[in-house]
Amino acid sequence: MKKIILCILVVALTCVTLTSCLEKEEKENEKEKSEGVEEVFNVENPTEKERVLDEIAALYCAESEDGYGVFDHYVIDSKGYPIFTFDEGEECILFQELESEGYSIPKVYNNVTITEINDTVRLRSAIDGKILYTTENTPNVKVAFPTNTDLLIKDGYLIFYERTDAFDGVKYKIGIMNTKGEWVIPLSENNPILQINKYVDIDFFEYDLIYHGEGIIGFNYDYYDYGPDEPIGSVYCLYDINSNSINILQNSGIYRLYALSYDWFFEKGYCLPLISNSRFYGLKISKDGKVEEIPCTFHKDLEFIYGESYYDEYNNMFINIGLYYDEIDDFEKCAIFDSKGNIIKDFGAARLIDTSGFNKEGKAQIVFMNSEESCFYTVVDIMGNFLFEPIKIESENIYNRNGDYVDNDMGSSYYSTVIDDEGNILIDNVCSEIYINNGVAFLVDNETDCYRDLNTQK
Repeated sequence: MKKIILCILVVALTCVTLTSCLEKEEKENEKEKSEGVEEVFNVENPTEKERVLDEIAALYCAESEDGYGVFDHYVIDSKGYPIFTFDEGEECILFQELESEGYSIPKVYNNVTITEINDTVRLRSAIDGKILYTTENTPNVKVAFPTNTDLLIKDGYLIFYERTDAFDGVKYKIGIMNTKGEWVIPLSENNPILQINKYVDIDFFEYDLIYHGEGIIGFNYDYYDYGPDEPIGSVYCLYDINSNSINILQNSGIYRLYALSYDWFFEKGYCLPLISNSRFYGLKISKDGKVEEIPCTFHKDLEFIYGESYYDEYNNMFINIGLYYDEIDDFEKCAIFDSKGNIIKDFGAARLIDTSGFNKEGKAQIVFMNSEESCFYTVVDIMGNFLFEPIKIESENIYNRNGDYVDNDMGSSYYSTVIDDEGNILIDNVCSEIYINNGVAFLVDNETDCYRDLNTQK
């Protein structure tokens, strides 16, 4: 999942300016406003001239195909019609940062967005513009943006903290709010995070918190003997919003660095990573911090594992794409392995260039190269079956319809292609980075940014 930061407004969006006719209709149709809503547009029967953003661009910006997004000083629906406008001087501070330098998109998650005006933070409903919470009367209260903030808000939570600068030191409080603007855990200096970590600062809230899903917030804690400048050890902490409690990751010294990679998530109460260190082994991490090692006996000739693992819950084993050394052919071969010592599928003489590894659905993007260095792309399932016959490619980046991609190290620099799981080429060999949301591709090319509807390929 992508980091959310305070950043600049999205650039290069194709828009249609509001006309004076819209302003006239707004005045004629103005109704009694909900508290905190400055302008609510009548969009029950919108006309083309009311749209403030092109429909394809609006669909890309929206949280879902029937959800909401942010453009300029508007919250809009997925067709580009305005729902409400921000107050003068009010700006959205909830962003999705793209990998392309200087590109970020203001966002709505779980039908809410976060804005700031005159150093006051507001939680606003995207449905009607209502201010669900404001720090207007508590200026020391700020919102935290942990890694994976998008997932945190989608799960219905926000993290707030209060900083008080006093003569005897800086004091902090931490609280958890839901997306209705209600305190789930009120601001308190006795929050368990502050009880275990006595030396928090602004950087802690801006950089150190990681959301791991299912109400679990992780952070690294350096513990001390005599003061904040002399750490004597480190542990990884799991804060459970549901129980308002802290658990220490078992054997943190061994697993802490993996935890800090921020891209592992709890599902059904557990996290199930496969770790490749001096050996391959699986872990079952529970929310209480306990770690159970899952026995793994991979094929004796397995040398490397590539990409993400697929966990087969029924058979309690991991399935991976990797390389093994074939002593008979004196050649490194690509295959799909399970963690019980079996080769599920051997791809023979095809050389592995790169793979995304398996996603949650058990599909993996993969790029092969033949003996004459031609590259081919396909998608396989966990049994190694091709979802479509491998396609010859020249692009460097190959994306699927969901926006996941795999590098083709032998491809043409900076060129990208989009291919769906049926093998249909939706965008072919364009000189752009590509970001995909709601079936719309945003092609970033600095000078000629544009959007493509992958359903119509326009």
